[in-house]
Amino acid sequence: MSRRLRLLAAATALLVVGGTAAVASAASDRHVELCGRYQNSPVKHSRYIVMNNIWGATTAQCLELAADGAFRVSRTSHHNTDAAAAYPSIYAGCHWGSCTRGTPLPLPVTEIQSARSTWRTATGAPGVWNATYDLWFHTTADVNRSPDGAELMIWLDRAGGANPSGTVVARNVRLAGAIWDIWYEDSAWNYVAYVRTTPTSSVHNLDLRAFTVDAVSRGYVHRSWYLSGVEAGFEIWRDGAGLESRSFSVTVARGESPLSRATTGPAGSPSKPPACAVRWSTNVWSSGLVTSVIVTNSGPPARDWTVSWAFADDQRIGTDWGVRTTQSGRRVVARSAAYNSELPDGATVTFGFQASHGGAPRPPTDVRLNGLPCAVS
Repeated sequence: MSRRLRLLAAATALLVVGGTAAVASAASDRHVELCGRYQNSPVKHSRYIVMNNIWGATTAQCLELAADGAFRVSRTSHHNTDAAAAYPSIYAGCHWGSCTRGTPLPLPVTEIQSARSTWRTATGAPGVWNATYDLWFHTTADVNRSPDGAELMIWLDRAGGANPSGTVVARNVRLAGAIWDIWYEDSAWNYVAYVRTTPTSSVHNLDLRAFTVDAVSRGYVHRSWYLSGVEAGFEIWRDGAGLESRSFSVTVARGESPLSRATTGPAGSPSKPPACAVRWSTNVWSSGLVTSVIVTNSGPPARDWTVSWAFADDQRIGTDWGVRTTQSGRRVVARSAAYNSELPDGATVTFGFQASHGGAPRPPTDVRLNGLPCAVS
């Protein structure tokens, strides 16, 4: 799911004291309870951190935490419908600047020789929730800030109709010994979720690098980015009391990766045929412009598609047609309308917009269809 709220909430939660994120301590010989909204505790000699992380609500939630890092959602009062209320979880690496010990993270994608995890859970709780890994990628080695590259989720189980944000961009993809549907959303960062078609409560030696390699091949993660954290927990919309993380481990090894030998195309992604062809035509006058965009889908059939791009200058969209646009800074996302949401392979769709500018606007950069790079003329 999208983390726009989490971006602000977690940043507020991890207030620094003397430049170091404040982290609660857990007694090593007994269970403790975490009920604070962002309360967290190091476990296993600070190799991991368990966090309550009620990032999308103000309702109550408590965790029972054991010294070995096992935790149980003991009670909640969540009743969200549109977005998750919380993500109680355990992690290795860095989370919004709070880092664990004993891992090579952050680590460049090209230097991930292996990344494997074993996680045993107990699900079956009432409510709306998922059991998921959450891998975070920064564009640089500076991880003392919010992630700005990509969020890669691996959904193992879910209940109550929980779905990722965005739309399905691929189905029945065989990866890491199972079959997955892939969802994507272009948000503050690239969001991609791999949803297991056959749910499971436990995985052993799961190959996390395989998902990273696949995301790179699809253009969602750049080879130059850094894997900054590996998290495992439960996104909870409603109820969720009784969910358990019984054991968790992750091992990331630095070394030569097949990605370090891959040929690259624009923006550091692997070279591959573009997902679409875009004809971008603009009529400009002193303070404004009108642009017509013709998109031809060169990839798999798309439904509820998005076309995104970055303005090279200070254009600001005023009105649009054929799409619904949202703009954040220079980044724009255009979402299909109800009547043109189907875009089969080889099909063409046209949309446009009117915008203001500060003079001599240049063509856009990083144009993508459902997150995959497009050729622009």
